[in-house]
Amino acid sequence: MSEDVAPYGATGDPAVARTEELRALIAQLGWSQREAAEALEVDTRTMRYWCAANPPAPLMAILALKHLLSEQGRELSDNARERFVADSE
Repeated sequence: MSEDVAPYGATGDPAVARTEELRALIAQLGWSQREAAEALEVDTRTMRYWCAANPPAPLMAILALKHLLSEQGRELSDNARERFVADSE
């Protein structure tokens, strides 16, 4: 697993961690779930499911969003990550 992807969320569940990270990346990019779905070329319903952890987003989706964020010269901020971890508690 990549060091850039949080292995565990606030609950200690890797699936929850991926969901938190996905939601934080979408927020950091300033996108809606629909825009993120379009960027990843997945159905908007799929993105909604991933954002609800039903099922959790695949690791490749998170890595793709991290790549898109890095293309903008940015990284996932700790504030964005902490906000979504706190919201899920």
